[in-house]
Amino acid sequence: MPVKRANPGRSFSSQGGSAHELLAENFNEVDPSWSSDGTRLAYGRLPTSIAPEVEAIFIVDLKTRQVSTVPGSDRLFSPRWSPDGRFLAAIPGDDQTKLMLFDFQTQRWSEWTKDVGQIGFISWSKDGKYLCFDTVLTSKPFFGRVKLGQAQIEPVVDLKGIHRFLGPWGEWNGIDPNGSPVLVRDIGTHEIYALDVQWQ
Repeated sequence: MPVKRANPGRSFSSQGGSAHELLAENFNEVDPSWSSDGTRLAYGRLPTSIAPEVEAIFIVDLKTRQVSTVPGSDRLFSPRWSPDGRFLAAIPGDDQTKLMLFDFQTQRWSEWTKDVGQIGFISWSKDGKYLCFDTVLTSKPFFGRVKLGQAQIEPVVDLKGIHRFLGPWGEWNGIDPNGSPVLVRDIGTHEIYALDVQWQ
């Protein structure tokens, strides 16, 4: 039985035109990340009760439409390609306190850092020297970064007390072109009202 596709991957030229489907496959494709040369996309697939084995990281070549699996990427998600194209960072689905790093030259994964707190929305700095992310479900949540080749986490912004917007995939964060953190705050209000009705 095919898995229903929620959001099939589509692309179109930066010059405009009609979108076209990249992959004619019946999976829920999520979280794409461009290669530095713009010729490939790394992405994940959401596991389902019908196809629990699909949780891994895949790469599609945009010219040939060929799909390959990143070796050793079972149960990893949120792929992020480094700006120089050499590395791919990801998070284990069963232990989101870790960061994993794949080296395309050696074709091996290594544990970059661990025991950070639940890691959210990783993104590379523009120069490729740091990976940035936030931590949640900790007593002292923060937006931080870790330098390539090191394991020490550098807190950048204290997030305690900041009311962030909770979307369907969590509390989004990112970085702007200058490397500054970008967060979505929730400044809405929620009120409780009572209404007395007198029926006639």
